[in-house]
Amino acid sequence: MNIHAVVPTRGDRRDFVLFAVQQMKNQTVKPDFIHVVDYKPASDAVDIASRFKFGIQNSLMMGADLIFFIEDDDFYRPEYIETMLTLWCGAGKPDLFGLDVTVYYHLGLKMSGSVKHPGRASLYSTMITKDFDMSKWPDDPERFVDIKIWNQDVRKKAVTPPDIICLGIKHGHGKCGGSMHDEKRFLKQFRETKMPDGNLNFFSEFTGPGFWFYKAIINEQRAA
Repeated sequence: MNIHAVVPTRGDRRDFVLFAVQQMKNQTVKPDFIHVVDYKPASDAVDIASRFKFGIQNSLMMGADLIFFIEDDDFYRPEYIETMLTLWCGAGKPDLFGLDVTVYYHLGLKMSGSVKHPGRASLYSTMITKDFDMSKWPDDPERFVDIKIWNQDVRKKAVTPPDIICLGIKHGHGKCGGSMHDEKRFLKQFRETKMPDGNLNFFSEFTGPGFWFYKAIINEQRAA
């Protein structure tokens, strides 16, 4: 089975991209190819839809069977791909697959928050097969690519993982499509599920050896 990972980026947070690639290389089941989509932006408009499409098309031309959507600023446990494959097989190997619960971590607030969205997954915890219908892929400047593709009439399944295997990191570096990088919006959105982590105990345990990277970002924000 030929597994690819597509990592779209705009060249405005190089340190995050390098760390994302390293996370993929540290997977217990490694992707056969990692596509970092980093061409020069045509404008300041959001272009994540076209970047993902570009990476997907390249993957398909290279014979990919499965394509994982990896966002350049998020965290993935080393067993992420392996666990996703196990869950995907258990779900009947649909063409569109992902996790129906999203856990975010805000570096500035030192706080996590979660949301469950039955029937769909966030983009950073989504994968597709080579048979996924790309004919209705959204165009730029669509920010909510995940919602658009999960609304399509395709063979799809979103499941709840037995354990957290990835985190959506909120930080404010570079061009950010999501609004939860804003501290006030984060606190409002997750007022019922927020979990303060002032001593970084949860975050350091979850990210393991990768904690050094985020600790440097947190220290940089504190000094600013």
